[in-house]
Amino acid sequence: MNYTIYFLFFFCFANAQTNVHIALPGDDIYKLASKYHLKPKQIAHINGFEKINQPFSLYQTIIIPEKYYEIRIEENRSIKEIFHKVIDGESLYSISRKFNLTVFDILESNQNLKQGKPLEPGSTIRIISSNNNASQISGQLIILNRDEVNKRKDIRVTSSNKIIINNDDYQTQFIKTNIKLILDTLTLDENNSNPIFKRIHNVITNYNDQSYSMELDILGLSELLLYVNSDLLYQNSKDADYNFKKNSLELIDKMLKYNPNDVNLFIFSSLIYLWINDLKKANFYCNEALTIDPNHFIGQIINAAIFAKKNEWKNAQYEFEKIKIEMLENNILNYNLGEVYFNLIEPEKSNLYFEKINDFNKIKAEIYYKIGKNYTILEKIDKGCEYLKKSYLYKYRKGEIEYLRHCR
Repeated sequence: MNYTIYFLFFFCFANAQTNVHIALPGDDIYKLASKYHLKPKQIAHINGFEKINQPFSLYQTIIIPEKYYEIRIEENRSIKEIFHKVIDGESLYSISRKFNLTVFDILESNQNLKQGKPLEPGSTIRIISSNNNASQISGQLIILNRDEVNKRKDIRVTSSNKIIINNDDYQTQFIKTNIKLILDTLTLDENNSNPIFKRIHNVITNYNDQSYSMELDILGLSELLLYVNSDLLYQNSKDADYNFKKNSLELIDKMLKYNPNDVNLFIFSSLIYLWINDLKKANFYCNEALTIDPNHFIGQIINAAIFAKKNEWKNAQYEFEKIKIEMLENNILNYNLGEVYFNLIEPEKSNLYFEKINDFNKIKAEIYYKIGKNYTILEKIDKGCEYLKKSYLYKYRKGEIEYLRHCR
């Protein structure tokens, strides 16, 4: 049986590359260190080996670091230092993105530079960064021993970097080590406070850890994303980092390929596609999840939420009410039912559900606005203004407009 593994990924740093060596019989860390003019501890460190003489698995992909990859044991980190020559049109920001740094990092290492001052083409900037074993991973995979690999009958590398294995015995180990290599490419800036990014990153990078349970992160994502038409909480794909989003989806598709019966992984995928407003794929992955577990609560809500996202309010009403019959009170369910009836212009039913929500801190300005507007439709102006004023004080734009319209 032929197995094809694709390494055609495109990440943030298009000009960078990842050098790897595919382990063949007789390879060990000392042989590779000698071949590539490195120290064994450099190879061990960037690959995360627990011990320096750790044996390789056949066909394991070994990351080969660049020669300046330095390990500072006393600080338990590796340091990368290069000197970048500025080209015309570059700025501190573009250079910081290129090297996965902040502008502040560059200014710290180059006291002669000033923020906001144009860079002089041809000048040299010192780049210092602290790296882990993901530091030199990028979309361009370079297999250093391609010719040696292609001499064998049971494995070969194509011109487009597909690795083809014709040996069942080594396929499982190959998948495990290379999924790990690919997962290391999903870097997340530690200063990124986006809670959705953090949940996605946590699931993907910990998925293969046997001690990890993804249910908590799935629940956290659902609490962020299933307030489906929330103006304040729902973050559209246009606000998402394109590379992070693209890398995440490619990795999830690969994970699903090797875990086709994991209902939580399908739910996770559906949530992300719902987030970026790809309703067709969100629906596909949700249906896959419900095929495995028809009673999965989050799957049922996603199914109903897709109708709401398409403004098919009658269908959404039917699906959400069907869930309500079987479930206890739930904030996400109450919000969505309130939203359904808000859009069906049934203000009494809408407020019935909105006012049941007992944990809506991040979206309370929006909820106050909708409750207030419902009361104004019911001609309970004083009651409506009570809520609209709260929304106005939170500077929620729609709440401000309604408050000034009805209450001033």
